[in-house]
Amino acid sequence: MRRRIINLVRERTVGALDLMATDNNPSTRRRIVLVTHLLYYGYCFNPVSFYFVLAPSNGMGRDDDGDGGGGGEVEEEKERVEAVVVEVSNTPWNEMHVYVLHPESVDVAEYTSYPSRRGGAGDPSSSSSSPSNDDDDAIRGNVSRTHRYRWRKGFHVSPFMTMDHDYDWTFEFERDRIRVEARMIRRVLPSSNETYDDDDDDEASTRDGTTDMGGGEGNVEGDDDGMLYFTAGFDVRRAVRPTFTYPLQLALVILRFPVYCLIIQLWIHYEALRLLIKGVKFIPHPNGSETGASRAIAALVGPVFVAMDVVGKWWTRIRCGGEKIKSA
Repeated sequence: MRRRIINLVRERTVGALDLMATDNNPSTRRRIVLVTHLLYYGYCFNPVSFYFVLAPSNGMGRDDDGDGGGGGEVEEEKERVEAVVVEVSNTPWNEMHVYVLHPESVDVAEYTSYPSRRGGAGDPSSSSSSPSNDDDDAIRGNVSRTHRYRWRKGFHVSPFMTMDHDYDWTFEFERDRIRVEARMIRRVLPSSNETYDDDDDDEASTRDGTTDMGGGEGNVEGDDDGMLYFTAGFDVRRAVRPTFTYPLQLALVILRFPVYCLIIQLWIHYEALRLLIKGVKFIPHPNGSETGASRAIAALVGPVFVAMDVVGKWWTRIRCGGEKIKSA
């Protein structure tokens, strides 16, 4: 898995970030932290997984297993986020896609980084320190960096969203907390309300998915380059403990959340049902991909849309007939 991430980063950054060259040197070896759901009793579904590539910021060396010194305890304040690999999964097509987020990545259109405090990720105004104090605060662990990436949607995600969107995500990786905020911006032509047709955009595609992390759809708040259409995110506590306690920690997680991935799938389909009831259009996979689940859903929702169309036309005729009688 580590070698796969290293190769992905090198490929997408066109060699600008070559982790292979630093992997054999303990003083420059990067640590890769995976934030994901576990396999629960034989079943696993991750809407999104994050691989944080962490570089030592003060020349701190690492032991051979890449976990740092001090009896297996990691000194997180000595590290900085160098890249983020985002692996998303969709449903009901069961596909995956990887985005490599780095300033030199071919996936990224825009990148900004700024100091952030406990006030919240994703907002440069949350930092109240002067630039001259930022480095000192970072060394003391009082301030972290927020990384903001914007890139084009490169593959079909939700069956209720078209391809004419940009992703605008912010990441904050602290010693005791991880924050991710995901925003989807629907691109709009400068002089009209029409959106760009992105069907011909053939971005470096391998796999893609859905990022149902909890949020809202249909938000049309203004944005510099489009309309804010969807927001989601999570804010989780992070505990760094010695590696010898990992088996016990994993066992406790499975006991506390025995069917969590199944709950995620059920919740996604519950939200999909709500959208269908509201009349939101179901968008087939643009590449024609089908699975047994997608065919079953299409068979179920097809008659529903036909019935809704018939009822809509019938109701329109009644309204038009009533208006004609009134006008007469």
